Amino acid sequence: MPTYAQTLRLYLQEGKIEEALSHILDTLTASGKPYSDLLNMATMQKGTLSRISRDFHNGLLTSEQYNIGINKVNNAVLYIIDEVEKKGIEGHIPALRLDPVPPLAVKDTKIKILFLGANPMDATRLRIAEELRDIDTGLRMAAERDRIVLAQRWAVTTEVLQQAMLDETPTIIHFSGHGTEEGIMLENREGRSQLVSESALAGLFTLFSDSIRCVVLNSCFSLGQAQAISVSIPFVVGMKSSMPDEAAIAFSLGFYRAIGAGREVPFAFDLGVNAIKLAGYAGADLPVLLCKATDPGSPKAH
Repeated sequence: MPTYAQTLRLYLQEGKIEEALSHILDTLTASGKPYSDLLNMATMQKGTLSRISRDFHNGLLTSEQYNIGINKVNNAVLYIIDEVEKKGIEGHIPALRLDPVPPLAVKDTKIKILFLGANPMDATRLRIAEELRDIDTGLRMAAERDRIVLAQRWAVTTEVLQQAMLDETPTIIHFSGHGTEEGIMLENREGRSQLVSESALAGLFTLFSDSIRCVVLNSCFSLGQAQAISVSIPFVVGMKSSMPDEAAIAFSLGFYRAIGAGREVPFAFDLGVNAIKLAGYAGADLPVLLCKATDPGSPKAH
């Protein structure tokens, strides 16, 4: 069984900062020993967390400013937990129900990537076929290729999207196509653009959260959708604004090169960003990795 401090750290890893702080405050308040410094520090961090969340929801903070603030609070709470452990402070905290989806780096875990491509005829044509071809080639040569299955769907409609998720039970979903701040663009039955809203996407991925470990939205202006999806999915990649085609492809190749080598998602994300920089393309500052949060306004950004 994990210790009190270890369980608190697990809460932080799952984005449950507020719950961890509440348990710390209850424990320190109930303790008869003089831990006023730690109590004051925890109280201050809870106030800071509430202020940041309020300002973000009121539109006073950008996503980047919010994420920077959350990371600072997270680091401060980690320090408090370290001090709690050093001082031998014990408390009661419910065991955390961890994500049932195993880490990608576990060697006996099969990884199924579902590539979804949408290139409506009434939108600017994207080099989606080239992106998939290069991903497929890289994965076929990867060290962990026997563990990886690449499934694909083209001209994706809402019906195709649902059916593919049911049929494939993917570990990673990769969407390549157009996006706006309101949602992603799939295709309708006539091959024209059909907007799928942020809330609809979030609801869909919540239904499949028992199997999906990562979602990559390789589409423009997809950060808002990524934040909504990160409520239920461990890792989600979104783009801050319009993503150049060549940078989007370079990111994908670097990302899946790392996945194919048996690395976890944060490392793969960093390698994808580095691939953009190595190629000399603009847009390396646009991808954002979000880790699962307790609500759409509480992502942990990388």
